[in-house]
Amino acid sequence: YLSWLNDEETTRGLASGIFPSTLEELRSFINGVVGNKNSVMFAICDSANHVHIGNIKLDRFDWVSRTCELGLLIGNKSYWGKGIGY
Repeated sequence: YLSWLNDEETTRGLASGIFPSTLEELRSFINGVVGNKNSVMFAICDSANHVHIGNIKLDRFDWVSRTCELGLLIGNKSYWGKGIGY
């Protein structure tokens, strides 16, 4: 996951994050999502071999209008162009 965040091609277009990232910054980010009622993150895994290939993040929940922001990252480039993010 950290290597994805430090790949300029992979992070192009991401709304969050600082390039390059350190392991400490990644841990801090994940700890900020865990237990936060306004953020949730899911791993995207290949069902055949259980390899972590990306993440889906929902955050900035507006509980009144029932909306949120969606973030999608397919970090493992060997899965790019296969329609996984659609």
